[in-house]
Amino acid sequence: MSNIENCAQHTDGTGFLANLGTLTKDVSDPLKSVPTIIFNQQFKAEDNTLAQTNFVKALCQYIQGNKP
Repeated sequence: MSNIENCAQHTDGTGFLANLGTLTKDVSDPLKSVPTIIFNQQFKAEDNTLAQTNFVKALCQYIQGNKP
């Protein structure tokens, strides 16, 4: 059995999904769009928009030092 199947069939998977649901709800309730992309646990509309068209550029704004 793969790790993914094991997670999906075990109560741990349910717990992980519930935790992610709580984190999502904390961002915005209700969400205004899917996907909603956040960085550093903080929603910024301009980052969300940029990340949907150029994720690497949006992410690199938050990387300090050498960037890929």
